[in-house]
Amino acid sequence: MERKAQAVSGTGPGPRTIQPTVCRFCYFFDSAPSADKGPKAAMIVKTWNDRLVNLVVWDENGNSSPRTSVVFVQPGDTRPEGGSFAEWMPYTVAAEKERAGTDETRKPE
Repeated sequence: MERKAQAVSGTGPGPRTIQPTVCRFCYFFDSAPSADKGPKAAMIVKTWNDRLVNLVVWDENGNSSPRTSVVFVQPGDTRPEGGSFAEWMPYTVAAEKERAGTDETRKPE
């Protein structure tokens, strides 16, 4: 029960914010013109707040590089146009909803 309060914040019917914490994995989308437009694997190495983080990002060859002050898009937020950003992997969002007892993806039987 205590983990729910720490991992998911927000109240009411709107989207919840999943608190980014050090060593959690996420997707990183690079805005560089030469960059692959798909997500890259990333790990949070510092949190500034719920929507700004530092990351280590791995490319398709396993090479790592740092990214600082990256916008972190929370569930329900609009992705930025023309800028790099990070967001939770779909399974992380689903797992946090399940832990919080608000699994909106579950269909009634």
